[in-house]
Amino acid sequence: MRHIHPDYDQLRAVGKDLNSALFKELTQDEYKIVARRLETIKKGKMRFDSYEQFDQYTDFCINDYVDSRGENLVKRYKRRHHETISATEARIIDALLTSQTSLFQILSRDTDSATVQLKDLLNGGELAITDRNLSASPGATSFIMFTRILTYGDDLHITSGASMLFPNHSREQVLLEYWRLLKKSPAGSIQSKRYAAFYKLHSKHGFKDMARDEEATVA
Repeated sequence: MRHIHPDYDQLRAVGKDLNSALFKELTQDEYKIVARRLETIKKGKMRFDSYEQFDQYTDFCINDYVDSRGENLVKRYKRRHHETISATEARIIDALLTSQTSLFQILSRDTDSATVQLKDLLNGGELAITDRNLSASPGATSFIMFTRILTYGDDLHITSGASMLFPNHSREQVLLEYWRLLKKSPAGSIQSKRYAAFYKLHSKHGFKDMARDEEATVA
């Protein structure tokens, strides 16, 4: 019997608190800059269809927004707080700085090891991630998933926690519209343009977590 990776739970727990600290680095003006980039401003306010969508906005802010110094929030936090960062936090920060996003086909799951086998639909190849919730979901293979992958050595890959699910039947349409949006996207890194495209596509084609489907508004 395979067992869950011994570092997984600690990385998840510390990572959750670290994400909150990273997000606090964002200034009020930067909130609005990112909101305009993701087209979330409606009638002068930032509006989100669900708390799930706000999590996705947060993930983009932390990793893909780049300020005038050429820093994302992870680099900014590392520079400002390097003297107080713990060893586990440093490990997560390094993983965030080298993280990559892509669209994946969910191939299979293993509940004993809490792993999920993925096929990369944008870059090719397969990858096994560790994810307690997804590996325990009987219908997981009915979806494709856009997510950010954090790598901790050769034997542990986890998501950033703000994944976007799409039904399998929408795969070809999502891919077709993604390439169109990418061509129309304004200047920026491929990671930034990719995330913005899938954020928009998820509002149109994505599977929503109905248990959390409440509108969130930020002034």
